[in-house]
Amino acid sequence: MRGLFHHLKDIRARTAATGRHLAATIRGPVLWLTLCGGLLVTAIFVGTIMMAGEFRERALVNSERELENTVLLLARHFDQQFEDSDTLADDVISRLQISGITSEKEFRKHAASSEAHEILRSKAGVLSYLGDISIFDSNGDMINWSRPLPAPPLNISERAYFKSFKFDSRSPSILTESVRSYLTGNLNSIIAHRLRGEDGVFLGVMTRRINPVNYEKFFASVALGTGAAISMFHADGTLLARYPRVDELIGQNFANAPLLQRVREWSTLQTLRVLSPIDQTDRLGSAAPLGHYSGVVVATNTVAAALSDWREQTRFLVIAATLAAAVIALILFLIIRQITRQNREAQQRLEAERSRLDTALNNMIQGLATFNASARLVTFNQRYIDMHNLSADVVKPGCHLRDLMQHRKDRGSFDGDVDEFCNSVVRNIGREKASHSIIQCADGRTLLTVRKPLADGGWVATMEDITERRNLEQERDRNYAFLSQIIDHIPSQITVKDVHDRRYLLVNRVAEVQFGMSRDLIIGKTASDLHAARNPQFDGSGALYHQRRRRRYRAPVGQREDRASGALRRADRPSEPGAVPRADRARASQGRQRPAIRAALYRHRRIQGHQRLAWTPCRR
Repeated sequence: MRGLFHHLKDIRARTAATGRHLAATIRGPVLWLTLCGGLLVTAIFVGTIMMAGEFRERALVNSERELENTVLLLARHFDQQFEDSDTLADDVISRLQISGITSEKEFRKHAASSEAHEILRSKAGVLSYLGDISIFDSNGDMINWSRPLPAPPLNISERAYFKSFKFDSRSPSILTESVRSYLTGNLNSIIAHRLRGEDGVFLGVMTRRINPVNYEKFFASVALGTGAAISMFHADGTLLARYPRVDELIGQNFANAPLLQRVREWSTLQTLRVLSPIDQTDRLGSAAPLGHYSGVVVATNTVAAALSDWREQTRFLVIAATLAAAVIALILFLIIRQITRQNREAQQRLEAERSRLDTALNNMIQGLATFNASARLVTFNQRYIDMHNLSADVVKPGCHLRDLMQHRKDRGSFDGDVDEFCNSVVRNIGREKASHSIIQCADGRTLLTVRKPLADGGWVATMEDITERRNLEQERDRNYAFLSQIIDHIPSQITVKDVHDRRYLLVNRVAEVQFGMSRDLIIGKTASDLHAARNPQFDGSGALYHQRRRRRYRAPVGQREDRASGALRRADRPSEPGAVPRADRARASQGRQRPAIRAALYRHRRIQGHQRLAWTPCRR
């Protein structure tokens, strides 16, 4: 049961750590990278949609412009044809000399003559798009035509244009009408001219037939592509011709079509986006009226055909945007994965470092506590708690220094005034001054506390149990005092030097008497320092001795110093072991030298002994 509890506790701890890591990752650069990547991808797709919309509108406008140009070209072409047709009709009427005829009988005789037939036949072949040219009398009966004779017995008295010419003298002299032929039954465009006599008497009608197939042939030569259609409507809305041709639609009336209504209303070029009344598809339409004929030229194109190129462009844009978004997403994924991996590795390193730090802190022989600028506990180790026998429920991060010291006082590891101690510590830290204190605990332990300020206003406090060290120091001091008393009572000279720099560390009273100095002036100095203090000319190198020796041996033999006083002076100088003349040493050994020489030799040996101690580092 206990193992299960610990297992659940470990799972909860790992889950909490994972949640904290995930939250830190989300709040970190990964969040900003994800947001920036999402915004960038969104901007790419929004820009693509806006560009696609702009290109769509531009494609429709370009298609409308193309339709307008086509309609204007066709309208100008057919106006030119109808104008040529009017010119031809005027020439025929002029050659027939109808204006000089005074009666209907004379008109019938003249119009039925072979000369008139020849004129009609010759003019009918001038313009290929024009059909038959026919002449009718005032009763509507055919008199002559451009085809081979005899003319068929046709009567047009029921035609609207004939009635207008005969019964309305104010009607135009040229009228057009779309009618079905009495001979073939096909729909034809009729251009009718009123024929008047000398006194303005109505004599008859001359008609020209135009087969709508001619319109369709020309429409096919300027076809706009798949989905496009070009139509010729009469002014009343009757469909005369259409390419591509739909037989069941020819002859139907589409007067209610929006585009035709606007053309009839404004009599100018009109362009609309409408639902076609012919095939019920969305179309772009442009229409223009004819100037010399009661007709309207209409060119339309389906929206789907107009947007075919736009679809290709849009498909390319969508593919490019998708690839760009995929590349950006892949790059962001790789970056986020790398950052996540680095964060995970850094987290693992941090955990390992934290574990090692905790291990190091908890295995220190000193107690450690860190405080912030507000005098609140930040970190501490287990040694600190064990050293003062504190409770982990009280000592935790965020605990104030005053509460901590009060807890220590309650536990018996501090017996001073809490407020005074805290104020003193805060005051010293505020001055950026390191401080230390030694506390004697009630259980006999001695604790050394060192406090060092930090740059952020806090400080680090280390506590060390120096009870054993204090006992050793006290024992050392007692032993030193005892040894000093023993050495001082020894009648011989005793000196102790440092093995490295040859400085005096210990001298007894006899050495003080022999050196002629107090031990305070001797300890810490070398023999050279002491000789330099007694003899200012002594430099510790023997230069003065060699100078005097050269001066001595340069003098005449009689003037050399052989007297005792000279020997004493030579003995006074510090020199090498061979500084006393060899002959003097030999005579002294034989007992032939005076007592003063023996004293000089004795002093000389003593000085050599001191010099050997001083020169020992040089010999090394």
